[in-house]
Order: sequence, then C-alpha cells, then structure tokens
Amino acid sequence: MTMDLSNNESDFYASLGSDDDSKCSEVESSHLAYIFNALTLAEIHNCIANIIIPSWINHPPANLGDKCHGKLKTDHWLILFTVISPFILPEIWSRTKSQYNLALLKNLHNVTTCIHIVMSYMTSSELANTSAAHYHDYQASSTKLFSNM
Repeated sequence: MTMDLSNNESDFYASLGSDDDSKCSEVESSHLAYIFNALTLAEIHNCIANIIIPSWINHPPANLGDKCHGKLKTDHWLILFTVISPFILPEIWSRTKSQYNLALLKNLHNVTTCIHIVMSYMTSSELANTSAAHYHDYQASSTKLFSNM
C-alpha cells in the first residue's frame, strides 16, 4: 500500500495520529529516495560549503554523507539542525507540495523546535510542555515517515 498524496495536509496529519496505519504506514521507496538523493545531497553540500556563519562556528564537512569524512562531531550535528537544515531543507521540500514533503517539513520543525528549546539553557513548565509536545509529534511522524528504514 502507498501513501495517498492527493488528500490535503490536515487529512495526512490526522492519519499520522490515528490507529489506522493503512493510510501512511508504507511509503513508496521513491519518496524515501528523494529525501537524500544525489541532487538533494549536492544542494546540501553546496549550502554547507557556501553558507556564511560566524567564524567561531565550526562548519560541518561539506561532503556530508560521504564515508571519507567519518563521523560528525556533536557541534556539527548541532549546526546542521539549528542553522543549515532549517534553511536548505524547507527550500528543497517545498518545491513540490506533496503531503509527504509537507510531513517532512513538519517533522523537521518539530525536532528543530526541541533542539532550540534544549539549547536555550532556560527552563520553565511552559517550555517543558512545548518541548514534550513537539518531541511527541516528532517521534510519531518519524515512525510513520520512515517506517521502511
């Protein structure tokens, strides 16, 4: 079964939270391949290589995804999820208005929000609740979006 991309966004998100996994439990492999295909990686590599960030911030390796750069350091992951990904991935994923791409954007928004809250070094009941809600949504959508991985 494949995900029906003809419904509107709210219908798709409603199916993410439902017990009926038949609507989106299996995603076509072509959609998963699009997430990090050669064109997408080339755009991410270009962004990493050319993004202007303060000199005290360490750039992640521009050849992200290649085995030759080895494992990413923690600060590289942080820069990817707080600086680079929020700029480049929405641009890439919003080119087509498919529900799958909209779900990827929502997923990115949820994880980025959680990271920003944690990295704010502030705490309150409101921030804890906001972070928990976004993390719950992130986990739920990741399970659906990446069920074939």
